[in-house]
Amino acid sequence: MASFGGELVHLIGGGPSLSFYDSNTGYARHALQSLGGGLNFLTDSYLTGNGPFNYMVINNAGNVGIGTADPQAKLDVNGTTRTKVLTITGGADIAEPFEISASEIAKGSVVVIDADNPGKLKLSQHAYDERVAGVVSGARGVNPGISLYQEGLMDGTQNVALSGRVYVKADASFGAIKPGDLLTTSETPGHAMKVTDHLRARGAVLGKAMSGLSKGTGTVLVLVTLQ
Repeated sequence: MASFGGELVHLIGGGPSLSFYDSNTGYARHALQSLGGGLNFLTDSYLTGNGPFNYMVINNAGNVGIGTADPQAKLDVNGTTRTKVLTITGGADIAEPFEISASEIAKGSVVVIDADNPGKLKLSQHAYDERVAGVVSGARGVNPGISLYQEGLMDGTQNVALSGRVYVKADASFGAIKPGDLLTTSETPGHAMKVTDHLRARGAVLGKAMSGLSKGTGTVLVLVTLQ
């Protein structure tokens, strides 16, 4: 029986489902279920209670969840994923969310390890600070490409770029900045500056400038390579 330009089968009920049985494998079953405007794909191991996370859902918002009934992103996987190539088009740095020992710090600010609050960061305040930890990500619309954290254990409030390209607040009053210059912390809170004393910079290098700043304060694109 064929249907053109219309629906062939209607299933109406509370969470209607359609089941399939494979006679070649002991009548293993899987099911499609409509629920709340979304669609659930249920495996035999899930239906028999042997695999409580062995299912996939597409919710009404278009989010796909594998092993989770409430996906919070376009793809939300409760488990390990495997792929040959991963191309990220939405961001340019590798970041980790940290707790900041202050009110919210502006994007692009340089932050350092807070010795008085283990695990937290704070706004940089001094030149050549060996506690330099990274840059608050998101300045000039450049967002993190990867954000790393362990939910419920290593949560944080602000993404801090630990590697990759990010815009950083900088002060050229201590020396004009040009591409290729090493950057470190400065006396201007939250701002980077050009390294002019390489002995003091050991352990306090934020990264390499990829754009310039001839005078005053502004933002500089930096390749974060802490060293």
